Amino acid sequence: MGPRRNGGAVRPSDRGQAALLGLVLLIGMVAAVSVGLLLVGGNMMDNAEQQSKNERIEQSFIELSQQMSTVSADQDASRAITFDVAGSGAVTRTASGNIVIKRSSTEIENLTMGSIEYEGDDGSIVAYQAGAVWRETGNQTRMISQPSFSYNSDDQTLWLPVTKITGDKELSSGEVTIGYKNTSNSGPPEPFVENDTVTLEITSKYHRGWKLYFEDEVEDAAVTEYNTSENYVKVELGRTDIDAAFDTGVTVSGTIEDNGDHIDDDEINIVEGMTQIGGLIGSLVEQADSSDDWNDSVSAINGGYTYTKGTYLVDEIDVDNTATFDLRNGNATVVVDGNTSVDGTLEVKNWSTGSGPDRALKIYTTGDVDVRGDMCVSPCEPNVDVNAAQLQLYGTPQTSVRIGQSNRGSSSGSGSWNSRVVAAASPGNSEDNPGNSGNEGSTGSSGNEGSTGSSGNESSTGSSGNEGSTGSSGNGGAYYEGVIYAPSDEDFSDTSCGYQVCIDSNADFDGSIVSSSLWTQHGGGNIEFEYDEKLEGFEPNIYPEGPVFPPDITYLNVAVHELEVKNT
Repeated sequence: MGPRRNGGAVRPSDRGQAALLGLVLLIGMVAAVSVGLLLVGGNMMDNAEQQSKNERIEQSFIELSQQMSTVSADQDASRAITFDVAGSGAVTRTASGNIVIKRSSTEIENLTMGSIEYEGDDGSIVAYQAGAVWRETGNQTRMISQPSFSYNSDDQTLWLPVTKITGDKELSSGEVTIGYKNTSNSGPPEPFVENDTVTLEITSKYHRGWKLYFEDEVEDAAVTEYNTSENYVKVELGRTDIDAAFDTGVTVSGTIEDNGDHIDDDEINIVEGMTQIGGLIGSLVEQADSSDDWNDSVSAINGGYTYTKGTYLVDEIDVDNTATFDLRNGNATVVVDGNTSVDGTLEVKNWSTGSGPDRALKIYTTGDVDVRGDMCVSPCEPNVDVNAAQLQLYGTPQTSVRIGQSNRGSSSGSGSWNSRVVAAASPGNSEDNPGNSGNEGSTGSSGNEGSTGSSGNESSTGSSGNEGSTGSSGNGGAYYEGVIYAPSDEDFSDTSCGYQVCIDSNADFDGSIVSSSLWTQHGGGNIEFEYDEKLEGFEPNIYPEGPVFPPDITYLNVAVHELEVKNT
């Protein structure tokens, strides 16, 4: 049927309108798809072009790094490369970071690191620093090429070649020459650093990359501190060895004032430059804070409890009656981020294995130690069956120690408190420690089953250290049996005696002390000081079980290469 006429006008049919509308829509869709394809294709081409540009720049920086390393190693006059930074400039920064090298906490070198940086249109940065090439995008750093630093785990050698850069402030694309100017050997006078610790404190905007590098090149435990807000990473290598530290009764690096001649002259040794362990104790505190393997159910060591094997981080040791460490199932380690006060008795029991190495309690403290009661090893009898190696106290350079001036009342050690077992592996589980968790007896000082004598325990086996009786100071005052290691170069004029270690009147001491200074009470003082001869040749391992420590180091080699980099 054809179109109808109405007053001379012709109107298309509905079918014709639909066809026309469809054609318009089709054209619109094709146009939209075409524009989308052009946009996507354009973006893909832009991305591909940017990627190609980035790769060319990265390769230029890798070539620059390799040639700089070659010039440094061969000490050649100069080398030239074709440097491609896509028409943009690369900034040369002569002081973009630094490395502080310390040996046993003493700074031996502070080295400046130069860098060459390129910043792309997308804000990403490609940079050379100390032999490494980094790409940094936002808060992420990727290592494109490794630094010249190296660590050989076989011979435990660390090589640290550091580059200082001079020359043009801005490098452009084209030929770039690398000229050798000078090499100086830095670091310790002798590269042999066995039985010592080496610390690298790196401050750099590429600290993220340095952290990842040392974790991969050395091991995770080598990186002991990391602070993004300060652009800072700390790397530690080496282990402290204190063999033969306890071969005499007293070893000091400073002054000893033995009023009343309580200590035999042949038991006194004065040594300079003893190894301090503040860094080790600080590392233990940090690891304990971030580890799930430490006992976090105990915040303090207190009297009235029996503690078993394992590792503990506590805020304090505060014992006013009796605290027992039962080692029948293994060693115990206590890290005290605070002070230690013993007015009652802290006793180590069941330390003997019968064969093989005996077990021990190791205490690491960041604070001060005040012993006015008994801190000893079973059987806890002064000058009788002494076993000082089973109680080891380690302090930081700021730790002071006072032994004596007992203020214990008649209730101390009465055994009338409620005793419970604390186990590091399973807190509150007395099954690991049978016979030591009850308090059925009424007069025993440990709160355990027996009821006669001073031990209050099931048996008294003397020198075996198993269920031995609890003794008391022969002078009726304080008693310390064990070793104390806290070398320092600090000033202790503000302590009660003006020295790092103070031994007051009415005190007994069996064992060995290593500190900066020591003082004993004026006059007679009623002080009994005895060196435990079993300690001669004793080689303590000051690293406790459980925590992870930095790898060892034997040799440290540091070289600073000064190079001139400029456009030809």
